[in-house]
Amino acid sequence: MRIILGAVIATSLLIFVGVLVISPVFYPADNSVPVMLSFNIHEQSNLPNWCEDLSAFLHSKNIKATIFITGELAEKYPTCITSFPKSFDVGSQTFSYVQLTEISDYSIQLEEVNKGKLAVDKAGNLDSKLFKAPYGITDDNIHSLLTRNSILADFSYPNQYNKYHNEQFLKFDLLTYDSQNNSIYSLQNIESNDIPVQIEFDTFMSTNEVTEIISEINSWNIKFVTASEISNMDLTKRN
Repeated sequence: MRIILGAVIATSLLIFVGVLVISPVFYPADNSVPVMLSFNIHEQSNLPNWCEDLSAFLHSKNIKATIFITGELAEKYPTCITSFPKSFDVGSQTFSYVQLTEISDYSIQLEEVNKGKLAVDKAGNLDSKLFKAPYGITDDNIHSLLTRNSILADFSYPNQYNKYHNEQFLKFDLLTYDSQNNSIYSLQNIESNDIPVQIEFDTFMSTNEVTEIISEINSWNIKFVTASEISNMDLTKRN
């Protein structure tokens, strides 16, 4: 009798575990689209108010994002880094937002990347491992420049990001939307997506325009992530 009872209990447990695994009621799947809000700060008009107002809005909504700033503006307006929550990632964009491919001298390219990172790190009291090339334009030197500056992730391109692994940069898919392009509204119809999405904003947009778009996006089936979460790396080490 005890053997029969034990068998019944064991069978019931197996059935329950099976239901638990396959049923969305007990084991819901996360079908939300990972979206990285990317703020490119390379023009000084309306700074630092633009940063501080945007930071206050994002903090009030508990929204994470990633900012990319030039070293020159980080030096002039450190609150464009320090006003944002510590959950944000911070990346550099060279020192003076110069197109790297227009510099023929490798040592000057290296200095632009190095000065940009050092200025950002000093202004934010952090160690940034994240980079985005001005105008999204690079050449064959880019990964050497980043490696020599201990930068581990490159978000310079609209269709990919590169991260450092086993002494080389590996490419991963990325979808980039311009915040002023109406195509971003197609995101509200995406139920799930294995490819992370980047939505770019620039400082020439008013904070009212930016917050209006983000408020709309926030109502969709998405989850806000940072560059660190997309790449599964710690890209902003804070001191």
